[in-house]
Amino acid sequence: MPLSGKKILIVDDEPEITSLLVQILTMAHAKVFTAADGSRALWMMETDKFDIIVFDLVMPVTDGIQLATVARKEKLNPNAKYVALSGNFSADTIKELAALNIVNCLTKPVKAQEFVSSLCKIISPPAP
Repeated sequence: MPLSGKKILIVDDEPEITSLLVQILTMAHAKVFTAADGSRALWMMETDKFDIIVFDLVMPVTDGIQLATVARKEKLNPNAKYVALSGNFSADTIKELAALNIVNCLTKPVKAQEFVSSLCKIISPPAP
């Protein structure tokens, strides 16, 4: 499986969402880590390297856009693939994410198969 052994950081302040994503990724044999807000995630990214960072846009303390902005500016996990999660993506939000080179956006609630499939494509994009 493409996600087997991959280190994935889930950043979301909703425990139910986090728990569901952890279960899904554990079944895909990924190594899963969690943070309840962007500040904690940034600290984790300073001390560890992740293959994929899945983050919610709306969180207390440090939101998803702030997380991605600081991580890119500070070059934390520069090779990581970023995936934004939200219940609703506005055109302005998509532009902000694109400016940070984040084009992988999934709408909540995300289905298990869609989530895993999206992450597999990010890790192993199809050959041109």
